[in-house]
Amino acid sequence: MLRNLRPARLRVRARQAGLTLIEVLVAMVISLVVAMAMVSLMANTMGTGTRTIQMSRLTAELRAALQIMTRDVRRANYHGNFVAC
Repeated sequence: MLRNLRPARLRVRARQAGLTLIEVLVAMVISLVVAMAMVSLMANTMGTGTRTIQMSRLTAELRAALQIMTRDVRRANYHGNFVAC
């Protein structure tokens, strides 16, 4: 009797050795969702980097403008003394 059961067990294991079409499709969908999330994160990071560079340049330009204004005020010998006419 045990001899008759062995081939049936082996056949079941042989059929379960691979993946079904549904399993492959589910794996592909999960992989696609993960890939899309990674691309979205990368695009968001690149956008943030661009904004950071723009703000850094703006800060440098404002600092240079403030230095020029400070230098001009010092050259004008302005010390806060105002004489009204």
